[in-house]
Amino acid sequence: MVQVLKEVGLHRSSKDSIWLQWCDYSENTDNSETGYRFIWKDPEGKMQPHRGQARIPNLYLADALISKARLQGWGHELAADAHDWT
Repeated sequence: MVQVLKEVGLHRSSKDSIWLQWCDYSENTDNSETGYRFIWKDPEGKMQPHRGQARIPNLYLADALISKARLQGWGHELAADAHDWT
């Protein structure tokens, strides 16, 4: 199960939108991980998980979403395994 804790988005006029989300990924109450994800939503705001790996057409979108999250005060969040990556 995925619970969205915080999110920011960028919209295209009358089309879908791309979102950066800070989420809690829970298999059960004893095993939970947090992390970021990009996801698309349709014009009605419904998530489009069928779009799979959340293709992003340019890195400007990623930078813009990350900047928005930082401005809102949550773009600095670290998952428990954040320091395992080099």
